[in-house]
Amino acid sequence: MAGASKTIRVDCSIAMQTITLAPPNFLALHRAEQALARPDVRLDDLVAVFTNSDASGGLLLYNAPQAPPLPAELLDSGWSATVLAAVQPGDYTRFDGPVLTLAAIDALLDDVPSHGTYFFSLDRLNLFGRDSIDPRMRATIGNLIRTIWERWRTLPEAEREAQAALCGKRIVQLSLPLALQQHHETDLVALRFDLSRLATLTDVEQLAQPVFNRPGDDANDIQSLAALGDHEWVAGFKEIPLLVPELNRHRARLLLFRPALRRFTTGARMRATCTGMAYRCWHAWQQTDEQYFQEAAYCLAAEAWLEGQDVTDVVAILPDEDFEIFADQGVARAVSRGSTTQIQSLTDHVSLESVLQSNTAVPRGPVLAIPVLARALCQRGAGVVFDLGPILWQAERAEDLARTFWLLSRDLLIPPGPLWLQLEATPGEIADLAQRAALIYGLSNPWGWRQGRYSLLVSECYAHLDRCLERLAAAAQGTPLAFYYAALRAWYGCPFSEEIQSNLARAVEYGRTFMLMCEDSGISGDLAHEVTIAANLIEAADRLATQDGQTAPMESQFASVAEMLRGLAKHGDPVPIPSQMFGYWSDALMEADREWQRLQSTATEQRPNSARLDELQEKLDKWQRRAFAPYHELQALLTGLRTKSEQVRRLQQAVGDQPVIRIVLRTTEVELGSSQTIAFEIHNNGNQTASSFVWSLRRFSGFDLVSPLPTPQPIEIGPGERRLFDMQARASAPALVLVFSYRYRDKAGRLFTGEDQTTLHARNEPLGVRMRINPFEVGRPVAGASFFNRTTEINRILTRLAKGNTHPLVLRGPRRIGKSSLMRRIVELLHQPADAKAYGLPSELQAALHNLHPIEASLQTMDRSLPRPFEAFLNGILEDMCRNLAIDDTPITAAFHRAANQSGLQRVYRTGGYPLGLKTKRAYGRAPG
Repeated sequence: MAGASKTIRVDCSIAMQTITLAPPNFLALHRAEQALARPDVRLDDLVAVFTNSDASGGLLLYNAPQAPPLPAELLDSGWSATVLAAVQPGDYTRFDGPVLTLAAIDALLDDVPSHGTYFFSLDRLNLFGRDSIDPRMRATIGNLIRTIWERWRTLPEAEREAQAALCGKRIVQLSLPLALQQHHETDLVALRFDLSRLATLTDVEQLAQPVFNRPGDDANDIQSLAALGDHEWVAGFKEIPLLVPELNRHRARLLLFRPALRRFTTGARMRATCTGMAYRCWHAWQQTDEQYFQEAAYCLAAEAWLEGQDVTDVVAILPDEDFEIFADQGVARAVSRGSTTQIQSLTDHVSLESVLQSNTAVPRGPVLAIPVLARALCQRGAGVVFDLGPILWQAERAEDLARTFWLLSRDLLIPPGPLWLQLEATPGEIADLAQRAALIYGLSNPWGWRQGRYSLLVSECYAHLDRCLERLAAAAQGTPLAFYYAALRAWYGCPFSEEIQSNLARAVEYGRTFMLMCEDSGISGDLAHEVTIAANLIEAADRLATQDGQTAPMESQFASVAEMLRGLAKHGDPVPIPSQMFGYWSDALMEADREWQRLQSTATEQRPNSARLDELQEKLDKWQRRAFAPYHELQALLTGLRTKSEQVRRLQQAVGDQPVIRIVLRTTEVELGSSQTIAFEIHNNGNQTASSFVWSLRRFSGFDLVSPLPTPQPIEIGPGERRLFDMQARASAPALVLVFSYRYRDKAGRLFTGEDQTTLHARNEPLGVRMRINPFEVGRPVAGASFFNRTTEINRILTRLAKGNTHPLVLRGPRRIGKSSLMRRIVELLHQPADAKAYGLPSELQAALHNLHPIEASLQTMDRSLPRPFEAFLNGILEDMCRNLAIDDTPITAAFHRAANQSGLQRVYRTGGYPLGLKTKRAYGRAPG
């Protein structure tokens, strides 16, 4: 290509749709908590609870010589108990629901999940308290530490060396809460653990030795950590290795303990501790003039200053030019991305626009900000800009950080005003913010969100990231970089694709084209970073797209979620593509692929070893539950694991006595736009009965269900038996994609899961057939261009809202007349100024409606399986109010739980001190719950 003039065109368009994440199984969790709350169930030494996804029974695992007896009522409902010393993998792998356990259990049972939707931390149950350790949990943790230690000591020498890091880390993590309950001093900055003392120590709560920030105390000062023994570990502030360089040789034995410290330390003590560390780093900077000491000092002082403050939309902190005034008195200003009127804090907040207009003075010393603002702040007098992201992360504000990255990236992509153009953000910087926001949300704990909110945040973040990459691809049109950004869009778009394999294939194709063009044009040196990423992406996507067992194994070192989140918060670290976690799990998948190919190659000559097939199948099932990575990578990994699991199962069924399930469509073609029946059959082609069989429509596109599917009931499908089912649907696209998921058990009680995907084609009306088209749709609520008339009703409602009329308004009429559609149309007009303008609303009426924030709520969406469904319903309304008004719901959530009813909502709103009034709509009739 060198010297040649060519026009390069590439279609980078990838249809992004809202993804549907499988929410955590709150019903199974609730049933487990109900079982544990019984007074006749022993909680001492309980280390794990395995559940079923249908909330039917489970297994209690005790770290004791023998399991305590369970009440007859629990035994009859499917619950059982066993002990850690006697448990076998088959005892708990048959349970497909969430596991309530301690993360340290993976030092004893390596196939139990420790992250993701299948893992729930046992010590977070209300039964054990939140801000202190229940005595029962204290004893449980102490005994588990002993068990891990004794198990590690009895391993063979080679295996003991391999497990030393994991076992040591888990013992320290378990010991941290116990140690912090013993030491409440303000200057506590680290804990020193000598694991060799476990051999003689009678009380594991005395395992830790405190380390204080007290210069001159040679025994317990930070400098005492310079001499670390072979069996010693340290948990403390991440700044300690700056002050004690000798610790850098022992990085593997250093743990960060800020999250645990915050759980057991008051805000005042945390502020004093951070301030003391800030001064220590400040004095080190004055002595050495090393800038990393100055940065650490300001970051620690800012962390102390932010303790208990509202950090909503904070993009910069402008401290006083005198460091001692900033550290001692907290004199600083917080710069917010948007308006500061809704921020509830004693802190002095100013808007970013005020800084850009030079209405707010920028100190000439160091400031802390999101790096994309650095150029503008330096132009206005800032001496040096330190990264604000790591401060928010280590202050336990990861969700606020992700939200700030997301909204700031959105504002930079489409500036809300001309002042924002002064920031001169490059498209790459904007996309980098979007990447970090999507990954932080995708790695966050899904159990911490109300059902649906986690799905919304992740899908919207990935959709925004796609828009950023689309803008980059458009700007690079005609250059090799267009193919590079097309490959990234395909890679990050895996969760949005109906067929993940096709996205992976596109990522490989675009990546290889980019690298070939770079080689031909001789510009690879200018694009070294992009070429490296493209090479890694090609290898990762190609492995999953083809599952070629001959692919060379990728170098991977399993990184913890906390380490990756810390890297995402810091802009100095590049976003990993792919992540280390992906490398770990893709290596595992390739290992399974090679084993399957060896077994398959012998199937034509001799009967494969059924024990090896069973072992491989169990391994794949275990990996599907344990796999954890950024969301787009996780979906690709799970697709590969499910595909390989299905291949192994088919081989098992072909050579053994197993059920063989197929889902086949009986309907071959449907008419576009009309409601009709889609029939399908479930076949059992095997030689054994599939018991407890349950199917569901996991994902579909191209049509709408006219009526909801019935609740699945377990059935039995005998050998050679066929079951016919149907659904009522309306086709809205030429191709209808249906993904069925199912699970069943064989005669041995082993659980099997599977998926079948099929496509159904829709045709237009036959030529020559004339019919009158009814523009009105009957059935589901309509929106957009499908909404007709109702002009009079819309004008009346909007006029009442504009005048501030707060009297209740009732829409009354028979079913299917359009009440829900009208309400959705009102919401569209309030949300979309362009729609309101196109509808013909006068400009003064649009201005009056600008500050209204509609909230949609329906009693039909109430989850009646929850213990207090109506309280949960009102809590959802409260969260939506806080989100729409951009306020922090933390100070009012507790008040809500004290007055969890309709009248309580208004009292809670006044308790929060917010100036706006709240009107609740009375629900007539009997309220559920």
